Amino acid sequence: MPSLGLVYDGLRLSVSGDAACLAWLAEFLAPSFSVDAAAAGAADVSVSLVVDPDRHACVRADGADADLPPVELFALDSRVVRAPARQVGDGALRIVDGELGVAYTVDRRRGQVEILAPAADTDARVALMRVVRELAMTQAVARGRLPLHAASLAVHGRGLVLLGAKRAGKTTLLLHLLQAPAARLIANDRTIVIADAAGARATGVPSIVSLRATTLALLPAFAAQARARAVGFWHTLAEGQDRPAHRPGAEVVDFTPAQLCAALAIQAAASAPITAVLLPQVPPPDLAAVRIERLTPEAAAAGLRANVFAGGALGRQAGVFAPLPAAGGSAQDVEARQSAAIEALARAVPAFMCAVPAHVLPDREQAASLVSSLSRPVRPR
Repeated sequence: MPSLGLVYDGLRLSVSGDAACLAWLAEFLAPSFSVDAAAAGAADVSVSLVVDPDRHACVRADGADADLPPVELFALDSRVVRAPARQVGDGALRIVDGELGVAYTVDRRRGQVEILAPAADTDARVALMRVVRELAMTQAVARGRLPLHAASLAVHGRGLVLLGAKRAGKTTLLLHLLQAPAARLIANDRTIVIADAAGARATGVPSIVSLRATTLALLPAFAAQARARAVGFWHTLAEGQDRPAHRPGAEVVDFTPAQLCAALAIQAAASAPITAVLLPQVPPPDLAAVRIERLTPEAAAAGLRANVFAGGALGRQAGVFAPLPAAGGSAQDVEARQSAAIEALARAVPAFMCAVPAHVLPDREQAASLVSSLSRPVRPR
């Protein structure tokens, strides 16, 4: 069976399964996850995608154990996916994911996860991505990393982090800033902050990029490129060549990070040292120019706390994949390290409220000017 070695923040993963699914996964996760053939032979966790419609039908027919409560599977941006489970074998859990139509067998003692699917289709690809991503995120949280509901980008090696939940305007601001020369995408929705003696770095956690028609309408030149390239997030760039746009008039257009970068004609970056933190504001209708307001460290810390991803409550280690293998100490230890990271980041890195009026959003020169002003060294308060 084809296999793929992946590394994220020191976690080594061996992933095996359908070759086309693995190619899609590697492209989806790059460059935040690095491909390393050696990791497959020395993996902390092994993940296998098994396509077997007959066995899948039998597992679905077995159902769940009525005595077991639903388990937490995945932390998404606005909810935690839960599913029924059954004990199987020597302490392993089998979970049926009704949303994606697959079954997971998680053997924590052996560090193994099997994904059983009826076909190597879109749902199998999404399930594979979610398992690998959840393993990486929960391990990062267990090590005291700070998971933020945030977009992030790098310009000339300097990182900008854009905090905000759904409809806060972070995706719109991200698209505006990515027009600046040399801008690179790190993440569109989830950012892990790694803070140590060398400073704080933003590292991406890849996710599907969903752009609403209202956002695209603010950037008409990009919208034309985006809709033409919207062939379906379940395709690699190579698979999507010469394909017609999928649902060209859709209200929401979905991309992989690689597809978004191709539509913007930019590259991606795995991480960057954080130069500034931004909290986007929806601009009032009469706003004539970009408005930036420096925040106090206390206000910045409050903004960071309000935007911990979570799935991401401080210290959260619940869930069938969290962490696998075990690491990082108790939830209280993790929470203490994350709280310390928030305070340190709020004092070391300037934070700003930022509102960009609609007429400015398509302007590349204004994007470059804004990035330049945010990237200048600012004396800590």
